[in-house]
Amino acid sequence: MKLHQTAKALVARGIASDKAIQLVNQGLTLTKLKQMSKSQLSALNLGDDFIKNIRSESRPPIDSATLDELLFESRFCCCVCRDSSKPIVIHHIEPWEKSRSHKKKNLVVLCPNHHDEAHTKHDLTLSLTPERLRSIKEQWLQEVQMLDRDTICSLFDKNFACWDFFNLHRIFELSSQLDIDYDSIRTYPYLFSHGYVDGEGHITPVDRWPHKPKQYWLDMMEGMYLSSYIRDIFLKMTPLLPFKILNFLWKRSTIRSLCRPGDFVVLQGAFYFKDSDIKKKDLRFGYRRAQGIQLEFLYDAWYCTSSSAKYNHLTGRRVATVFAIIRELTEDSENDILKIRCSALAIGSCFNPIYSGRFFTDEFSCEGEEDDCF
Repeated sequence: MKLHQTAKALVARGIASDKAIQLVNQGLTLTKLKQMSKSQLSALNLGDDFIKNIRSESRPPIDSATLDELLFESRFCCCVCRDSSKPIVIHHIEPWEKSRSHKKKNLVVLCPNHHDEAHTKHDLTLSLTPERLRSIKEQWLQEVQMLDRDTICSLFDKNFACWDFFNLHRIFELSSQLDIDYDSIRTYPYLFSHGYVDGEGHITPVDRWPHKPKQYWLDMMEGMYLSSYIRDIFLKMTPLLPFKILNFLWKRSTIRSLCRPGDFVVLQGAFYFKDSDIKKKDLRFGYRRAQGIQLEFLYDAWYCTSSSAKYNHLTGRRVATVFAIIRELTEDSENDILKIRCSALAIGSCFNPIYSGRFFTDEFSCEGEEDDCF
């Protein structure tokens, strides 16, 4: 009789083979059994000797997906001192011996000094009790979200930053859900009075416009007003959407753990832009491949913001910042690549550089960058 690997491990610890197979069929593993309380193990009709032995064994490792998510949410630094230059330790808020829990809510990132403090009781000074650690952790996680929003908003500070593409359909779909106030955008009155936008702030069909575009959708005198209008809508949206900065996460195991279809993401780096294999006018393919990961998307070049964007900025190999929604994550086993298929919301160039948190570098350059290097 062949036994499942887990069943073998249980038999080796004194469990009858039929009982071991039953536990495996229930989806229980050695790791899960080690995390159970004494009463939970007793409820499974396991012998006292086995329960004593399993609880005395060393604790199992924290699941890698849980660890990735915890570190990302904490910006890889101690939740107490928030000093990214210090090494870090994963601490159980309720001790493992008591909680038997590796759940994220029971884990906190600390530096070695504060880890020692969490294991020390003080009579005169404030101790890092479980209650205090939970409160400090929650406060830091909220601040991290604000820091990431600030990082994204700071990308657009440069005077020569420019937007090269907007996905109008997706932007208006999202802005409607977010209740963006179109009336407050400074170009709205002009565009409304000339028939380019309707009373709800949406862009009207091109055949109703006083002037018709030629090479791209803004190729007319009023194009600068429409470009400004869409840009201002998108800038109002970005602080309200939970964008994940992929420059901070660019590792296959981390992407698998933290990214899901429907996530909003930002990636900055060297992209390739080329005509799509789908024979449709102006439909193009953009992608960035590095370290066995490829982010890719199709986009309609008709919605570029200028002739320079359509015929220069978004052709060949260019450094760009892409805002997108993940549609699918797939493994290309033949080429050993994790593919992130997206819908691009907006593409820009000459933005401020994204610095990768604790892995800060003094300058950002993609000159001479290899195709499979980030």
